[in-house]
Amino acid sequence: MGEESHHSGNKLDVRAFLSGKTKANFEEIKEDAGFENNTEALRFIINDYHKLKFGKAKKQAVAQTPQA
Repeated sequence: MGEESHHSGNKLDVRAFLSGKTKANFEEIKEDAGFENNTEALRFIINDYHKLKFGKAKKQAVAQTPQA
């Protein structure tokens, strides 16, 4: 019941407490990319990872598909 208030439809509420090396890494990425807030930085990290992990594999699979 309480969980329903944290997300609706296609939205997901994410809260994280970072410390130590993870916090430092996040702040370094955020500063280097020029983001002003944590939300922008987190979206970038998620989308960049997804593109790196799944976009590359998808392109390779298409390239290996035999042409008729």
